[in-house]
Amino acid sequence: MKCIQCGTDSNYRERSGNNYRCPKCQHPFAFEPTQMGSLKFTDGFFAKAIADLAANNTLYFTPQQFSYWFDQKLKRRDIYPFTGRLFFYIVLMVTPLMWTPVLFELASLYNFSMVQGSIFLALFTIYNLLWIVGLYRYSNSPKVPTKGRRTSATMMQVIGAFLAVVAFVFAVWKNSIIVFGVLITEFGVLEFGVTALVAITALWLGFFQKRKAAKIPEVFRFSSTDLTKWLDQWTQANGPIEKMLPPPEQLLTSSQQVDVLNSQVTAYSFDRLVVCQSDAIAQMLISNNVHFENNCAILSINGYPQPIFGTVMQMLRRNPELTVFAFHDCSPKGVSLAHQLQTSPHWFQNSDITIIDIGLLPKQVLSARRDFIIRNSKEMAQAAAKLPAPIKQALSKAELAWLASGNFVELESLSPLQLIRVLNRSIAKGQLVETEGSTDLMFVGSDHDSSFYVTESFG
Repeated sequence: MKCIQCGTDSNYRERSGNNYRCPKCQHPFAFEPTQMGSLKFTDGFFAKAIADLAANNTLYFTPQQFSYWFDQKLKRRDIYPFTGRLFFYIVLMVTPLMWTPVLFELASLYNFSMVQGSIFLALFTIYNLLWIVGLYRYSNSPKVPTKGRRTSATMMQVIGAFLAVVAFVFAVWKNSIIVFGVLITEFGVLEFGVTALVAITALWLGFFQKRKAAKIPEVFRFSSTDLTKWLDQWTQANGPIEKMLPPPEQLLTSSQQVDVLNSQVTAYSFDRLVVCQSDAIAQMLISNNVHFENNCAILSINGYPQPIFGTVMQMLRRNPELTVFAFHDCSPKGVSLAHQLQTSPHWFQNSDITIIDIGLLPKQVLSARRDFIIRNSKEMAQAAAKLPAPIKQALSKAELAWLASGNFVELESLSPLQLIRVLNRSIAKGQLVETEGSTDLMFVGSDHDSSFYVTESFG
């Protein structure tokens, strides 16, 4: 394992004999893979995950964003590549021990008897059936990322096609005849029929699972307790993670900080406001100076940042040209955010401002080309059942069914860089909302004075 400080490679004996420190520079190792459980990784792997999420140490991120990011890194690392699976499949298939009943007949293929041909085809079908069952289970696993599920589905299709070809070759070799779609063969209709059925099943399952791959809810491969322990070990060995944000309530503590922020806020006249569902996302955007880059105010629906919330709202309510962007999770609470902004007396009730729902919305997840990390919980299903009628009317049947199943996607499942890009593009589109044909914002109307738009795609 390499030291992240000096790059020296050391084996377990050298590390353990030096109190788990680098034998050259004495830098401590945070992790020892040989003493970890089923999830093993090195300091270098952990350091790269941090650097990648922070865009080479340039962007702040939340602890939950790191949780999602590191989980995906572990899952993708453990994906069996398609070429590796195919090689393993072929090696096992040609292993002589597997084909003991027909081993000596393989040298003289044309001397196969009807019984020997049937035995060979039966063994070959069983072997492939075991692969298909294993691949199907893997393609349905919530612990496997979308890419891994798609790879398994593709492998099923390859096996199905190969099985169909072998069955056809055997049928032709034994002088079979197809009459009105019925196969007549001297080594048995039953054997070929079963093989053909398995082949067709594999092809259909592969096609079905590939389409379904991005819609299967995922679970974390580790618990929050595990992640906390790993972060503590990393901090003890390497110090705090510079770009990982503390809980939002800990960010503003001193009256001096509040005075500085108030003076900064009052020095600007914001024409745009981004309202986030969660304090953590608002904190992340502010920490990365998104508000300065887009000349917009950023608040959370809960009133974060609390020390300057009142000052910002007073400024915004005096601006008749204000455009509001709703930025939220794809969840029952999230899809209610724009409606809350539009109808709440604490926000913009009876106002003629423009509200643009950036998302995430269920239709954006269902129609997306990117792979979102979908999760599922009973609490979300219960919350979906309690959605007010106006919000249900704004959603399609497919969206309501998706939410009613307990599915949800958190904004924190996306990296800071992805979220900032989405927000920047959405704000740019919002500036063109009055220009016909220049944006993909869709006007959905309103019973209130404000204009209400939604984006057709996420970003």
